[in-house]
Amino acid sequence: MAAAASMPAPTATVSSFTPFAEENVNRTNQPVPAGTSGCWVTLIGGGGAGGSGSDDNGFYGGGGGGGGGRVDRVFIPVASLGATYSVTRGAGGVAGSSPTAGGASTFSSGSVSLSAGGGQPGANGVGSTPNPPGGAGGTSSASGITASTHTGKAGGNGYVSYGFPGVSDTTDNVGAGGGGGALVSSGGGAGAGGDSTTRTGGAGGNNSDGSAPIDAAAGNGGAGGGGGSGNGYVGGNGGLYGGGGGGGGQSANGGNGGAGYTLIEWN
Repeated sequence: MAAAASMPAPTATVSSFTPFAEENVNRTNQPVPAGTSGCWVTLIGGGGAGGSGSDDNGFYGGGGGGGGGRVDRVFIPVASLGATYSVTRGAGGVAGSSPTAGGASTFSSGSVSLSAGGGQPGANGVGSTPNPPGGAGGTSSASGITASTHTGKAGGNGYVSYGFPGVSDTTDNVGAGGGGGALVSSGGGAGAGGDSTTRTGGAGGNNSDGSAPIDAAAGNGGAGGGGGSGNGYVGGNGGLYGGGGGGGGQSANGGNGGAGYTLIEWN
């Protein structure tokens, strides 16, 4: 009886996909990489700009900008992705006579949509209402997948002889609020920027500009800029990533908000 023919040994399937990451790269309808098993997504929104101080001693320093929100690192399997994906890194708010909000950092593909909201701008120090309010922190959302989302921290109110500090963050790794500005420097000075989980906020001015904080390492929320105090003294810029700008002193602009953050890790 002839011996049975031997069967060939099974051949292992070797994936040709090489993992890679895209940090702070904007994409519009980019094809999802062939061979991927999915991606990890981390988002932080841009910080809001600080408000401007009044040119009238009867009014107030500007409010600090709000910090950017956050979507914690979350894995999205390829089965939940569409054929393409889009990513937007939120810009920091721009200071001036009409300060702007920070932009949202977003990721979308198929039925999945993630957004880390940008912080709102601080109010200008004009009108008869005391304490121009600091901007609210950016709100975040997730649909099509479960993700941990966090709201950024609010900026501090402006005032006449002193400004209120921006709200700090100790737990969520979001953008902290900018400090409120002061119109004159005879009081306690302007408010300090809020601390983030890894950085100290910028110091508030006392007859001087507000300070900008040291930028955070990639993927961490930024600290807030300090408010300016006195005639012509500006607020400090918010730190990367998502720190709110400080409010301006008399006749001075606030600080810009810190830009947001995006990280897409393909596996």
